[in-house]
Amino acid sequence: MSKSNNFISNARLSLAAIREKNASELKRRYEEVYSKIPELHSLDMQIQGSMIDFLKLCSAPKVSEKDLEAESRKIQSKNLALQEKRRELLHLHGYPENYTDEIYDCDKCKDTGFIAHERCDCLTKLINIEITKGLSTLLTDENECFESFNLNYYDDAPDASGVVPREMMKMVYETCLNYAENFGNDSPNLLFRGGTGLGKTFLSAAIARKLFSNGYSVTYDTVFGMISQFEKSKFSKDQGERDEAVAKVSHYLSSDLMILDDLGTEIQTSFSKSALYVLINTRLINKLPTIISTNLTLGEIEELYTPQIFSRIQGEYLLLPFFGRDIRRIKKEL
Repeated sequence: MSKSNNFISNARLSLAAIREKNASELKRRYEEVYSKIPELHSLDMQIQGSMIDFLKLCSAPKVSEKDLEAESRKIQSKNLALQEKRRELLHLHGYPENYTDEIYDCDKCKDTGFIAHERCDCLTKLINIEITKGLSTLLTDENECFESFNLNYYDDAPDASGVVPREMMKMVYETCLNYAENFGNDSPNLLFRGGTGLGKTFLSAAIARKLFSNGYSVTYDTVFGMISQFEKSKFSKDQGERDEAVAKVSHYLSSDLMILDDLGTEIQTSFSKSALYVLINTRLINKLPTIISTNLTLGEIEELYTPQIFSRIQGEYLLLPFFGRDIRRIKKEL
């Protein structure tokens, strides 16, 4: 796996950069206060010296417990007095007393990313940011937004079935715009169905861009890509690759919106159908909306997939049919 796709490693690199940034800022603060308050440096050296004296005392041979305790109290008293004088100096020169304390972006894990061997929320957030960068395969340029959607690419005359593509696509556009502007956990699941080049991916990208800008987590992948990650999370012998896949599958199942593209183009196996069912069903149970796009008709979906998958798509997804001619071909003709 390439470094650019290694989102756990990239998240840890981001965390390391945060630690480096905070260490650099702390160093700058020390240099600043030492320059303005020379006495502070002397106090810090005395505090450091008292700690060294205590450590030497602890390791000294033939020191009685009574003498150790008495000397410890003496050193502690001296240290507290020095700390108090330090605080007074900082306050006198207009600095908060914690100005030279260690700096952390996350106080829970101290920017380590882990709490008692468990992943901290801050690291999970960074991993999700890296995964969400996967939207770069969906958001290829700034034009993929609602403002750029052009209804003029759709005919305003009835097609062979009597449908006026522009009227239908105006309805689809308005539904998607309303969906993005009012998104929440009660938002419906959407099924974009129609031929190639009719705007399914474009409107998926427009929704993703709007939600991402509003702070929602969005995951995008093709059905083929999703199944590949499920396979790696179960069967990969490369621990790094497996960890990456486990994290990505977790994001599939927990992101605020999942956009699943190209249903029906994947190789049909029992495992692929099982993975698709797990994804659809888990997100339904957790009331997390999903958008699926496909060239298949409902009849073809019923024929290709298990009754469990079909019943959930048919019963739990709002069908948005896309009409018209391939926009890519129309652009070439212009």
